[in-house]
Amino acid sequence: MVVAQSQVTSRLTLQARELCGILDEMLCNRLDPGPGAAPLLTRRLADWTAAPADETFSSAAWRALAADYAAGQFGRLDQVGRLLDMAAIALQLQDEASPEAHRLLGEARAHPDANTLGAARDAQQAVMTGLEALLQRMDEWEDYQEVLLLVKTLIDDQHNLRGRTQDVLSGGGEN
Repeated sequence: MVVAQSQVTSRLTLQARELCGILDEMLCNRLDPGPGAAPLLTRRLADWTAAPADETFSSAAWRALAADYAAGQFGRLDQVGRLLDMAAIALQLQDEASPEAHRLLGEARAHPDANTLGAARDAQQAVMTGLEALLQRMDEWEDYQEVLLLVKTLIDDQHNLRGRTQDVLSGGGEN
């Protein structure tokens, strides 16, 4: 069980880094139209500048960024805000909840009694609860992306219809 919890932590690390990488891509390419995206990009650039040259990923910097966003420092963010919320959950699980479950499983293995086993079980439940929250956010993101695609399709359809109407008005087409 201890090894399995270590594997969960490793997979959480990969997931958190992937989410943060997507966030960096979205920020650097200015893909979020929200008004808070520019100040967030400025903050990320400051984080990169302040980081040691050999540091490829800083969970602490991302967690601080997510906490500042949750506190309202960057205002409203659209897609980046949703991803940042997901990354915050994954980072908390990676940095705190899963390692704590791992530690308590080790204690329960060394001293198996009702208290250590119960504490390990409770810590594992905390990880499960966090993973369920992350899954819920990802489901919301999927729903959001589907709605976004529908709206973009409606905009394209309306644009095409407007163009056809303009052609008819100009005498250049049929209805």
